[in-house]
Amino acid sequence: MKLHVVFGAGLIGCFLGGALKAKGLNVSLVCRPKIQAKLAKGLQLTDYQNNETQASQFNFVDPKLLMLTSESNFIADFLWLTVKCTGVERAAGDIFPLVGPDTVILCCQNGLGSDKIIRQLYPDNLILRVMVPFNVVELSDGHFHRGSEGNLTLESHVQSREVTRALVQLIHSHLMPLDQTRDMDSLLWAKLQLNLGNSVNALADILVKAMLEPRAYRLVLAALMKELLTVTVAMGIDLPKVTALPAHWIPMVLRLPNFLVIIQRF
Repeated sequence: MKLHVVFGAGLIGCFLGGALKAKGLNVSLVCRPKIQAKLAKGLQLTDYQNNETQASQFNFVDPKLLMLTSESNFIADFLWLTVKCTGVERAAGDIFPLVGPDTVILCCQNGLGSDKIIRQLYPDNLILRVMVPFNVVELSDGHFHRGSEGNLTLESHVQSREVTRALVQLIHSHLMPLDQTRDMDSLLWAKLQLNLGNSVNALADILVKAMLEPRAYRLVLAALMKELLTVTVAMGIDLPKVTALPAHWIPMVLRLPNFLVIIQRF
């Protein structure tokens, strides 16, 4: 059975690893000791549509230990890199013991260009970008909840078409729906538009829903989105629809008076 290694099992990584395990796949996790302790008895996955599953008996692997022992038989068939964009550079070297000539590396960072260093260090491997549209929270130790909509989307191009199609068919579920795209650049720009709220959210230090309720915060976010949309138009990028509203409608809705706005997931 092909080996899936999730490297950087935080919120997204744990949810992904659990979803893969629930499909009966061979899954190993690379994560911090405190995460291993939480997952020792398995994990529970739920979502906002009341889907639920359990996953247990995870294998944990330490790439540094593999490097020290010169063990060469623990090679991932699919390596899901789920660290944040700021952690990609460090992870690029850490994953070396897990990567063989046929390893498919899936970069699950929503930032633009964060996969560049992986491509430079592993030029002979098939490297696919993955867009993660939904948010995950840990409701309790080992209980990970997908709180928003959207399909995990894999990059598809001439070289990866068969691999991508097979992964979508193998992994897709109600709990973690999968899709594929031939235009990952545009999709990541569309996701970046939504992520602009993260900086406002961090500076305001309040929950996202609470941030969107006062019109003043929405006006700031609308201005940021308008700037991004101006850039994408100038670059000739047609943003795909990744929310209930088309990309160019969202700033207009954010600028509406409070009595006309119902705060839901865009």
